[in-house]
Amino acid sequence: MLLAGDVGGTKTLLGLFQRAPRPAPIAIHVYPTNEFGSFTEILDAFARQVRPAAVEAVAVGVAGPVVSQTARLTNIEWNISAAEIAAYCRTSRVRLVNDLEAMASSVSVLNSDELVELQAGEAQPEGNAVVIAAGTGLGEAYLHRVDGRFHPVASEGGHADFAARTDRDIELLRALRRMYGRA
Repeated sequence: MLLAGDVGGTKTLLGLFQRAPRPAPIAIHVYPTNEFGSFTEILDAFARQVRPAAVEAVAVGVAGPVVSQTARLTNIEWNISAAEIAAYCRTSRVRLVNDLEAMASSVSVLNSDELVELQAGEAQPEGNAVVIAAGTGLGEAYLHRVDGRFHPVASEGGHADFAARTDRDIELLRALRRMYGRA
């Protein structure tokens, strides 16, 4: 069994999957993140609902930077560590990654029916790509192409400020600052 998670500021998804060339879902549950005091509490709730057999490996994407397999989430006051997850799940095979890095890792294995074209374009065979996801925050990850394969690179680019350059941009900046205090 494989356990996968996506921990965001608004919701957390946990899923149990059967190992296969493309893992098959056994159970997937959604939890309101801010109703729990920690990721371990969500793991407890999931275990009560699903009663999983032994978990072989765990992968968790988190909304925020991951340093040395630990993360402090961007939009909720949590710290998560791979060591804590490993102890809870009784497996040494745990990987903690930025949520958009995890999402970007899936791009090369998506089927055509899992894609939606927003704007037609011509892919460059040697070009790079980007994944952008608007949620509680703005997530961004890069796909750097090396030897014909995409390699995901996490980014916290969504934390950049608005860089006004033109008179029109400056008008928008002023309106946003009046409404929200910052842009």
